[in-house]
Amino acid sequence: MGRRLRRLRLGQPGALRLHRQAAGVAARLRVRGHRLRRPREVESVEQPRVSVVAGAAITLPTTLEVSFNDGTSERQDVTWSDDVSWITDAGTYTVRGTTTGGHAATATVVVRASDAEGTNLVVNPGFESGVAPWVGTGTGYTISKAENPFAGSRSTHFWAANAYSFAIEQRIENVPPGRYQLSAKAQGGDAGPNDTLSISAQSGISTVRAPFTLAGFNVWQTPTTEPLNVGADGVVVVRADLSLSRNAWGSLDQFQLVAVADEVPVDTAALAALVTEAEALDRPTYTPESIATLDAALARASFVLGSTAPGQESVDGAAAALTAALAGLEKNAFTDVLADTKFRTEITWLAKAGISTGWVDPATGAAEFRPLAPIARDAMAAFLYRLAGSPEFEEPEVSPFVDVSKDNQFFTEIAWLAHEGISTGWVTPSGAEFRPLEPIARDAMAAFLYRAADSPEYTAPATPYFTDVPATSQFATEIAWMVDAKVATGWVGNDGTSHYLPLAPVARDAMAAFLYRFHHEGF
Repeated sequence: MGRRLRRLRLGQPGALRLHRQAAGVAARLRVRGHRLRRPREVESVEQPRVSVVAGAAITLPTTLEVSFNDGTSERQDVTWSDDVSWITDAGTYTVRGTTTGGHAATATVVVRASDAEGTNLVVNPGFESGVAPWVGTGTGYTISKAENPFAGSRSTHFWAANAYSFAIEQRIENVPPGRYQLSAKAQGGDAGPNDTLSISAQSGISTVRAPFTLAGFNVWQTPTTEPLNVGADGVVVVRADLSLSRNAWGSLDQFQLVAVADEVPVDTAALAALVTEAEALDRPTYTPESIATLDAALARASFVLGSTAPGQESVDGAAAALTAALAGLEKNAFTDVLADTKFRTEITWLAKAGISTGWVDPATGAAEFRPLAPIARDAMAAFLYRLAGSPEFEEPEVSPFVDVSKDNQFFTEIAWLAHEGISTGWVTPSGAEFRPLEPIARDAMAAFLYRAADSPEYTAPATPYFTDVPATSQFATEIAWMVDAKVATGWVGNDGTSHYLPLAPVARDAMAAFLYRFHHEGF
């Protein structure tokens, strides 16, 4: 005789696992011999809820359950983008994050003012002690069943082959007058679009209710009611009501009725005004470093303003951080040197060190650096003089160069350059010429820096570093020294050979880079 297969109901051990496997199979369709799959999409991401007393450490989970439309779920690591150190007092806060799968996540952090707020008044909240004092009506449920609990070993489990509804409730007496909030844990699946699920708390004529959904196996929801005012009679009825389609299934667990502090009005107007001010800034005109500080303060403000019920201390802390960030904003040294400008760091250092002031518009006070323009020899003299600390120097009665008069803008700097032996100029029949307005060539710049470093004893390598600077070049030693001193790198061509371009003019941005390296290498 053939054996009859036993049909498992979802309420029986092992049935839920088989049901979930069947759901995954049902999601696959076969059309004309080709198996088609629905695109795998996320249906829900676990939303954890953390409750602590003010002053206690806040620890968020490192992984979250992510459920998909094919009936599967997986735990993914989560990175929380909001910093819990921004929470400094009692309140309810929403922390944002992203899972390793790129899915947005949120966690609710409830900070209680005292332990008294966290005392759970529900008796047998997780059904670990049997049924009492819970009572239920309807069909399709089992109180205190050893299946799919959130914590412990038992829950109220539900499933039925036909549409069904049920309610469970508990009457709590001698509740001190005050404000209380009810929450619970719920998980399950296969609810219909018209199904209704909620928890509620009732005292006197007041009732608060929180609806919830079934988001998947072990994807626990935490429905939480608004606060309920409890009067002198001290009676609260906590309850869950579910009206479900056939084959909808799940479990309820961990009911909590806890006191909450009286609402204290929180003033966020000043913080919101600061955010508006910060968002209206012309961001490219400020240094990336100060904008980064501002963005961190804006993230903190966004977190606080986006939370359900932040405390005033947390609001004020965010406002103080944003005020400091706005006050600390630093304008770019030059209007034509922005965040993506090559050698921006070096040019900014040049300005902060007082080596370059650029060209200042007298009408606006704004300065330009003109990074791609060639640097003139007189400006190079000024840069080196300031790099040396603008030393005290007795100017000569007679200019060392016939083309640099004593009323020249940079006479002191050029005369100092000659006095230090950094520049000799060109010898002509009429005398030495400096040619102050000519661009300085890259080989002459190497000679200037080598001499500014006190012409250190140095032997150039037998094989030149650059194909366009042979050993016989006028400034071959100085250019090779620049490489070994980590001041110059040159260019590498497509064929792998290195070039220095010794006769090319030095651009102002490249000059900033040379001086930056020269200074930071200790010369």
